[in-house]
Amino acid sequence: MDAFQGLSGDAAAGPLVSVVVPVYNAGKYLRRCLDSLIGQTLKNIEILCINDGSTDNCLEILKEYAVGDGRVRLISKPNSGYGHTVNLGIAMARADHVGILESDDYAEPNMFERLLEVSTTHDLDTVCCCFKWLFRYDEVVHRPSWIPFNRVFAPIEKPYSFFVFPSAWTVLYKKDFLRENKIRFLESPDASFQDTSFVFKCRALARRHMHIRDVLVHYRSHGENASAGDREKVFCIADENHEIGNFLAEHGVIKRKLGGIRFAALFFRYLATLQRIAEGRRPNFAEYFRAEFLRFQDEGCLDSKFFHIVDAGVLARLFREPLTIASVAPSAVYSPRAPKQLLAEKISPGRGKGLRRPAQQENEKRAPRPAKKNVSLSLIVPVRNGEAHLCQCLDSVVEQSSSDVEILCVDGGSTDKSGEILEAYARRDRRIRVISKESGGPGDARNAGLDAATAPWVGFLDADDYLHPKTFERTMAQLHGDIDLLCFSNVAAFNDPQNPACHGNVEKNDPFYHPKISGIYALTDSVIGSCNHLVVSKLYRKSTIDNHGLRFAPEEPGAAMVFHLQCAVLSRAAKFIAKPLYHRRLHEGSSAITAEGAAAKKNFTGARGLVAALRFFGNFLVKKEIFHRHTVLFGQKFVENFRLACALCPPEREIELGRLVLESIAALELDRRMSGQGDLKKIRGAAETLLEPKNPPNLELRRGETGTFLRKTWSKTSGR
Repeated sequence: MDAFQGLSGDAAAGPLVSVVVPVYNAGKYLRRCLDSLIGQTLKNIEILCINDGSTDNCLEILKEYAVGDGRVRLISKPNSGYGHTVNLGIAMARADHVGILESDDYAEPNMFERLLEVSTTHDLDTVCCCFKWLFRYDEVVHRPSWIPFNRVFAPIEKPYSFFVFPSAWTVLYKKDFLRENKIRFLESPDASFQDTSFVFKCRALARRHMHIRDVLVHYRSHGENASAGDREKVFCIADENHEIGNFLAEHGVIKRKLGGIRFAALFFRYLATLQRIAEGRRPNFAEYFRAEFLRFQDEGCLDSKFFHIVDAGVLARLFREPLTIASVAPSAVYSPRAPKQLLAEKISPGRGKGLRRPAQQENEKRAPRPAKKNVSLSLIVPVRNGEAHLCQCLDSVVEQSSSDVEILCVDGGSTDKSGEILEAYARRDRRIRVISKESGGPGDARNAGLDAATAPWVGFLDADDYLHPKTFERTMAQLHGDIDLLCFSNVAAFNDPQNPACHGNVEKNDPFYHPKISGIYALTDSVIGSCNHLVVSKLYRKSTIDNHGLRFAPEEPGAAMVFHLQCAVLSRAAKFIAKPLYHRRLHEGSSAITAEGAAAKKNFTGARGLVAALRFFGNFLVKKEIFHRHTVLFGQKFVENFRLACALCPPEREIELGRLVLESIAALELDRRMSGQGDLKKIRGAAETLLEPKNPPNLELRRGETGTFLRKTWSKTSGR
């Protein structure tokens, strides 16, 4: 690094790197982009800003920066598209090395110093870095795990590198390499995905390439003017595929070496396009998608080893009912497989050569796997028809570094491909045990996992959620001392219907998901009440569960909360880790219950279940003779559950709900046990007003013993 520090940018010496910045209507983000280039630690750079006919304030911003810094060169031209714009920039570049930065993205300060150092040290044709994907409310590092980092290789010799996201803007290119191989962007006007064929050619022809682990680019996936986000652009990706086909027709050796991986990568790109485009455009593209892959199948282009079991099933559905796959999230959209991890699945499209599972695998009879001995953690994964997200969930577990764990996957009577997915993963990872049972709900599946667990600690992972890559590393090292419970933060991700592959909106600052405390605490009511009551993002000491015979109650709303509260009140102390290590997906079918979601979907069974859950917890406290220790906690949870129950309850059944609440108060003798407590008075008063529906109850919610009050006015019409 030192060899490049402090370079002055002397024009006579010529720039060491030329950075091409194609600009089109990105005024909202352009200053951040340019500031990141001007602030580079490598001073001797050329910043080629090419204004492609912007109609917003981009030209004014570019002129301002060109006047202020002599390294900024401004070229303005009529709109001709991304491909033509970048080709023009590369042709005008004066440096021996060329990079690209899109105008709504920005670079780390050391990006081009670091890439140039690696390129010159190893005499590379291309060097690629990792990037951070910026969604609307979240940031996700894209660092593919299936390629060799920090090693020189020719991508054509490691075909799985062609599964890496085609990002032309993460690469520093030797200009002579591009010129000698005549590598250019496809100049389709008003097109999208134009880095697809360009990156493919670079990977196919580079003899010396390196991928480094450094995260040096921040890539925005939601720019309002991003061409790839235009839902009316349908066949741009097909144009890029045809360009790749023309390229391979001229390079027979490369075509033979790549084999079927090109078509597997294309499958994921086509599927992402089908999910992205406007609904009215989908039938035409779906039929085109189907016809193309039937042709590839007839020509023997589809190789089973490049298709995960789930993706092969999606391909079969494409042949039968192409439009039905628009809502499917394939495994490789989230986590492409390493070579040894790819699995084949037999499909029967009814024609051609197709994909076939090897005969020996068809007839394989696997002996039951014995339980692994002396593990520290049993992770229980209840599964019921979870094929859409199950691969991402399991990948996040099997890719953890710790082997000191058993993964108990309980299939509760799935009718989709979940069972096959679980068996496939169990064959390749000895930590996984599959338990099959009849459907009985998530609580019943978790109980089956608890019965089979052999480790001193247990945790739970829902099949549509996934773990941070270092969850085990950062939690299992803390499982010592006198703690009986370990809690960590989680990220709540809401599915974005406009982009199924996107993580969507994330509630970053909600204390429900991100407790503010960290360290070891005795489990008083205030501490228990200050953290969320989810059973996920927790690890429980198994002896606490077994010694008191704890299990999940019949699957009613709130049953998981009751299990957690039971464990918490019977535990001595907890360790809190204020790091988001669990990703929780909230969607139409998720088990999460919020006041807003409940208000939108009335359900008296759910409302009654919430009241029953707190009655169950109250009876538990009475039976254990510890109610008097936890009246504050019980009151707080009673208020919260009553609030959700009111949101769930249809207006015509509010009188019945009020009676259930008053019956619970009487059955638990709360007037005696909680004498003088304000929470009980509020609940009783609010329940009594339900018996007179014209007067909606008002609630003042109290958070434990902290003295913090949440004042909310309850409205039956809005649920808030």
